[in-house]
Order: sequence, then structure tokens, then C-alpha cells
Amino acid sequence: MNNKNIAIGVVALVVIVAVAGVAYWMMNDGDQADATYTVSLSYDSETGNATGEGVYDAGEKVTVTATPANGYGFKGWFVGTEMVSDDERYTFTADSDVVLTPSFRLLLSISVEYDSRYGDVTGTGLYMEGDMCTLTATPKEGCVFAGWFPSWDTSDGYNPFWEERSYTFVVTYSETYVAEFGGRVSFVASADSPEKGSVTPSGGYMYYMEDVSIDAKANDGYVFDHWVINGERSDYMYSSITITLTEYTEVVAVFSVEQCDVDVEYDSSMGSLTGIISGVFEYGEDVHIQAVAKPGYSFDHWEINGQSYLSSEMTYTIRGDTTIRAVFVMN
Repeated sequence: MNNKNIAIGVVALVVIVAVAGVAYWMMNDGDQADATYTVSLSYDSETGNATGEGVYDAGEKVTVTATPANGYGFKGWFVGTEMVSDDERYTFTADSDVVLTPSFRLLLSISVEYDSRYGDVTGTGLYMEGDMCTLTATPKEGCVFAGWFPSWDTSDGYNPFWEERSYTFVVTYSETYVAEFGGRVSFVASADSPEKGSVTPSGGYMYYMEDVSIDAKANDGYVFDHWVINGERSDYMYSSITITLTEYTEVVAVFSVEQCDVDVEYDSSMGSLTGIISGVFEYGEDVHIQAVAKPGYSFDHWEINGQSYLSSEMTYTIRGDTTIRAVFVMN
């Protein structure tokens, strides 16, 4: 074989290969140009609405839009468990079949009750179910933060469930919390004996540095004597007292038996008395009195606090300041 034949063979081979390559390119490029993809949307229509599903050409821009129903919020677009966008309007390029799920979640309210005189709270508002919420309490100058309390249950004696200023949790339902500023300071007030008297109020919870007024009332036969505060006798001698609470405080009202002044009157020229003289007696104390007339006179009656008694000898119970007068008459 000469060189001319070899050259002709090589040229023919190159032409064949080139023609085959062009045919292969035309066939595959044509398939790509004709490809379409399906965009499907999966969601609960009671929680929201979504648009944009359909069949799209390869490389075409697709825009899907999510609109939550009343009372719901939009969390994001998901493919399986992967969130691909958190925008309600999501645009992407069609390059495969895909099922998109717009996640609509219930909106829940988180609120806080607190006294704005003592501090402020941030973090309240509407949250989607499953979101994280952080509430932050900031006490004002001179005040303290006592803790977070549930508004629906104070049976544990106002013990906070969280004492840090910031409280982070997963929102699972609407809730109202209580932020206590200034500190909840408790006090207990009582009488040294319920037979002697009573106090009001008998106890409770106040804010730190808040004043509480306590009144003591004596029962019959007793009088208020003094206060005992946290085990120490107070110099304050009035039955109403105001205390500034800075810590847990126990207040006891001490009562004593009423001391009664008794005055005894009679005409000594007509007779005499035995068993009693003027003086101070305890409320409820029994005294024995007897009137003895002198010759030429007779005992007529007793006059005791406006009441008359005929017996010359009797026992009388002291129930307050008392005037006892023996009345004699001439025979």
C-alpha cells in the first residue's frame, strides 16, 4: 500500500468520527431542551394556602408563594426535612421533580404580668408553635428581680420556677407569666394567744421595701401590750404598726390582762366594808364584798356602776373600771 491510499483512509476515518459526534450531540441536546419537571405542593389547606405548583421546562424560573391562614404563621419551605427557604415567596430554577411543603404553624401568645414601677420585660408577643422564646426581665435602679412565676398556680407559696433574669423555652401553647420585681417578701402576723386578741392582716407577700400596716385588736378582758418582731421586743407601744419589709418577718402582738380601777365608797359613820378596798384588779377577777352597819343603821343596797344589789354580802366579777358604793340608812 502506498502513501496516497493511507492518507485517503485517514481522512475518511476522521469524517466518519466527526459525523457520529455531531449526531450524538444533536440527539442529547435535543432531549435536554425538551425536558420538563413537576413542582408539587403539599400542605394542610386549613392552616394556609400555597400557589405555584405545575410543570416547568428545564432551567425555567419557578416562584411559589405561601399565605398562612388566620391565626397561623409561615415557618418555611421544606423539601423532606430540609428547609430550603424561609421566605413566603420562593424562587428557584427547575432542574428536577420536587415536592415542596410550606410549613404553617399555629401562632401563640406569650405575655407577662409585672409592675412597671420596679422593672421592665422584653420578649413578649406572638410566636409560632415550636419556636424558641426568651423573656428578659430588667429591674429598675434600686430594685431587684425575684424570679419568674406561673400566673395559673401560686399554691407553692410564690416560689419562682426560674430565678435568672432571662428565661428561654420552647413555645408549645399560649401562656402568661408573672415577673416579680423587688422580691416577694413574706410576713406572718399573729397574737400571742387567740384567746387574748387578734391581728389583721395575718400575713401575706409584699414587694421588697414595701410598707405593711398591721392592727392588733384585744378581746374583752385584755389590752394590747407590745409587739415582738422577729423575736425582738419592739419599743413601739401602739396597737397599729407599719413595717417596711426587707426580709421574711414574723410579727407577734402581745396582749395582757386588763387592769381595772376599782373605787369603793361608803359612809364610815354608818357602817364598814370587808373583803374589798379601792385598788387595781384584773379583768374577770372575783371580789367578795360585805357591808356591816353600825348600831342605829341598816344596810340598804349596793350601787355598782349604776346597778343596784340588795344583798349585804355578795361576790362581784370585775369587768372594767368599777365604782362600788355601799348605801346605809338610819333605822
